Amino acid sequence: MTDLIQPILDELERLERAGSPISQAELSRLSDVSPSTVSEIVNGKLGAHLVNIEKIYGALGLGVKRLRKPVQNKSPKSDTCT
Repeated sequence: MTDLIQPILDELERLERAGSPISQAELSRLSDVSPSTVSEIVNGKLGAHLVNIEKIYGALGLGVKRLRKPVQNKSPKSDTCT
């Protein structure tokens, strides 16, 4: 799960270096994730739920599509018509 958190930390650091830091409270408001959960995620104290990570990715403008693997249809399609 750490590999999913690192882009969040990288983006927060990038914003700070660019002179546009975002507080955890603001990130919480933008992502609709509780302040305590944002704090735990940012500080590496929580095995975060994917839905919360996706919300934070969205709030930071990060690509959510990187988080989920494509679902493959395992049932073969029938080529016969009845």
